[in-house]
Amino acid sequence: MSELLKLKKRPDAVFCYNDLTAVGAIRCLLANKLRVPEDVAVIGCGNLLLSSYLEVPLSSIDQSPQQQGEEAASMALSLLEGKSKAAAKYVLLKPKLIAGNRHLDAPQRNLSTTVSRRRGRRIIPLNRRPDRADSETM
Repeated sequence: MSELLKLKKRPDAVFCYNDLTAVGAIRCLLANKLRVPEDVAVIGCGNLLLSSYLEVPLSSIDQSPQQQGEEAASMALSLLEGKSKAAAKYVLLKPKLIAGNRHLDAPQRNLSTTVSRRRGRRIIPLNRRPDRADSETM
């Protein structure tokens, strides 16, 4: 996060690949006297229910790990019982956007596109370092 804050035009939103990274991003922003989400919005992924331990509520994408496990177990049992053959199966589980402490259905559009159109900037995922092109275009 500190690398992103050094850019000429810092991002106004960061999508972190997990909630622990989002917590680190929030702590870095607050240490640099920035307000979350007013100055920089932060969203995590995993819904680890960390909001009660933070100064600001953490929004997160819940990927339904219990539902993933249930689907995987059902597929494994079908294979063991001979009801289906071993083949790749595409399963789409609907994620949920957890905004602070509220559960919301995830919108059916790309969140990063929505934010970048609204504020006119690109979002750089926190799990990669900004490259020279990012520094020049931001």
